[in-house]
Amino acid sequence: MLVFNWRDVKNPAGGGAEVYIHEIMRRMVRDGHKVTLFTAGFDDCKDREVVDGVEIIRRGGRYSVYWEAYRFYKGSEGSFDLVIDSINTIPFFTPFYVKEKRVTFFYQLAKEFWFKSVMFPFSLLGYLLEPLYLGVYRKEKVVTISESSASDLKGLGFDVPIVYPGIKCKPVAKAPAKEKDLTMISFSRLVKPKRVDHVIRAFRLVNDEIPDSKLWILSDGPERKRLEKLVRRLGLKDKVKFFGYVSEKKKYELIRRAHFHLFCSVREGWGIVVVEAAANGTVTVCYDVAGARDSCCKVGGFLVEQDYRKLAETVLRLDYKSFDSRIIEKAKEFDWEKSYREFRRVLNATVS
Repeated sequence: MLVFNWRDVKNPAGGGAEVYIHEIMRRMVRDGHKVTLFTAGFDDCKDREVVDGVEIIRRGGRYSVYWEAYRFYKGSEGSFDLVIDSINTIPFFTPFYVKEKRVTFFYQLAKEFWFKSVMFPFSLLGYLLEPLYLGVYRKEKVVTISESSASDLKGLGFDVPIVYPGIKCKPVAKAPAKEKDLTMISFSRLVKPKRVDHVIRAFRLVNDEIPDSKLWILSDGPERKRLEKLVRRLGLKDKVKFFGYVSEKKKYELIRRAHFHLFCSVREGWGIVVVEAAANGTVTVCYDVAGARDSCCKVGGFLVEQDYRKLAETVLRLDYKSFDSRIIEKAKEFDWEKSYREFRRVLNATVS
């Protein structure tokens, strides 16, 4: 099996889509299948390596990876019995050249992401062209991960099965002990579409009412310097802590100690971070946007309008203790083994 995806799980810019693909692929390998992932390179990466049994081949960059994928396929045509085209913003256009059986994996449509990730006028051009170039896939076997993504695709003429993501962490057995002072956490990558600046502005309003409150910001990314500058400008330097990248163990420990997880993404395919927070006994308050609304509603979080003032108001009126056990139970429904079995059913329907 050959999988095309613009990033892999080791890429510093990777996110939920890369985790999803990797969790499925490594289980395919476990069950006796040979899996190759073709993806883009990144600084100091290996051109070829094996991760959890998956052979990863890296060539090209953010945009040239699509051409390199075509060249790789042509050079190894006939070596694979199934090709998965994973679409995250720009597709690999496999219907034009792949002769083997194909499955298309839609994590999400780009839509609003164009305006947060690409310079004008290319952002507008991408936004307008997306429905047109995705039409190439209308006759393909397609799978996606949430009701929001399925609804977007249905509007373009697709009939799409949904396979929810799982989570890697085991849900805690009981509601965990929290910090003495009100503590909020954000663990999205620090890029513009995640709008961590809204999290910081919401925290300032909370801190005005509860001066001992704190905000923890995990992860890293190109927006970090701008966000640190915003924290200083708002007079929150002693209240906001940037942890950068931390180990999975440390991440889950910090999530468990926080009272609220704040999530302000422009849109998501699903929002694995929301379920991870719930599994560790921390409720999410997030913007009512595609993808995030699906994961948030499934585990009992709270949706608000896309306004950081509404975010702050919700945090100030909620009692986190009233729902911590409930969200833990709901998070138990999301397991990678379950996701894998459902994804395999889609693949079996294609190759049979």
